[in-house]
Amino acid sequence: MTTAELDPPTQVSAKAKLEENWLSNPTYDQDTIAEAENENLLNENSQNLSYITSPLRVKLQIGFAFLAFILIGANDAVIGVLLPRWGDYYHVDKTTLSFAFLVGSVGYLIAALNSSFLSSKLGNVKFLLLGKLSFLGGILIFASQPPLYILLGVPLLLGFGAAILEAALNSHLASLPNKTALLNYLHAFYGVGALLSPFLASQLLEAKFSWNIIYFIIATVSLCLLLSIRALFTKADATTTISEESSNQENSPLKYRFVWLFAFFLLFYAGAEISLGHWSYSFLTEYRHESTALAGWLVSGYWLGLTVGRVCIAPLAHKIGSKNIINTCLIGVVCGLLLFNLVALSFTSGFGLLLTGFCLGPILPTGFAFLSNVIPSHLLMGSISFIASLSSLGKALFPWLAGNVAEGLGLQMFLPYVILLAVAMVLCWLVVLNRANTLTTVQTAVESMPLLRN
Repeated sequence: MTTAELDPPTQVSAKAKLEENWLSNPTYDQDTIAEAENENLLNENSQNLSYITSPLRVKLQIGFAFLAFILIGANDAVIGVLLPRWGDYYHVDKTTLSFAFLVGSVGYLIAALNSSFLSSKLGNVKFLLLGKLSFLGGILIFASQPPLYILLGVPLLLGFGAAILEAALNSHLASLPNKTALLNYLHAFYGVGALLSPFLASQLLEAKFSWNIIYFIIATVSLCLLLSIRALFTKADATTTISEESSNQENSPLKYRFVWLFAFFLLFYAGAEISLGHWSYSFLTEYRHESTALAGWLVSGYWLGLTVGRVCIAPLAHKIGSKNIINTCLIGVVCGLLLFNLVALSFTSGFGLLLTGFCLGPILPTGFAFLSNVIPSHLLMGSISFIASLSSLGKALFPWLAGNVAEGLGLQMFLPYVILLAVAMVLCWLVVLNRANTLTTVQTAVESMPLLRN
């Protein structure tokens, strides 16, 4: 198999020349926007047959990505069930434990600011190895039940590793044919891990197992993935680096406002998603006094909604359109959160969590597919790496803030806090749409709205 099969060629094509003409002669005709987006969708569909007949190695890479996202989802979701047990084990309050999320946000931030540079210098194989080693190292330290001061520092390593893995795998699948469906399936497998781990952890805790047993399970699978990276991705190492054009300072995605706007939209998305997943268990058991077993099932229903939403949307993505999907899902998210907040019944809590998860799920992968349809190819890898890493910062920062809100103002303020995150997400999306609708393509937005110009 050739390296070209893994990553699209970077040579100038007729499409690239057309992009240059658009950039040099921008117009504001909405028909042009629709035509460009439809052409991208048709091109994506026309490549489906080549994907079906793609080499086995590419399919194994996709399987690797799916399994890696199961582990990332499992790690993100299991913390919500383990937080009360950590409090009892280490004899600390929620404010102290929420410091772990703050430390994790530093790891995500470091990855966000350096992922584009690291991916261009290391190449795909070493970039993945760095992320997987960091992730596995953090899991092994958790499994050893370290002292509290070490436990609170581990999320730095985990956050850095998870952010790099997400950036690399999102970018890689976005370069493959049928990317919209693949990205939705990829994040659906994140939901599989997030669905299974709270249920498994709650059952193990009910059976009087130690809280660290779940980390031994995650570490075992992570080690297998680590050992397989070199065999699966060797052919990609030479060509998955960002081109010199995109890695130089003039074309760095960090210089462009549209990239930052999109990153903040997904930042609030990730914050709402993970805050709800992490703290709903504590909210249900300590504030609404649900049983631990029922609360575990309800939280698992939330992660089930994330998974099912992504699986259901994937086949419909081309028919509905990415913009319509995100618009509809945002409405569903707000409705689900209001139901969960306003009606304090077990049934309505479960349905509200399920609806919120179902509508939250497709937003992230569909957002990446939307971005990859219109952003210039030479900025795609760097942009997705940065956006994925910065949005992952929300997974650590906003749950930490949620812990402080719960400790300082009471758990009754947890759901209003999540609703505020959802409102911020909606507002950011409206700004993103406004930018996209006033320019012919995102390429024009990138060129005409830089943050800095020397």
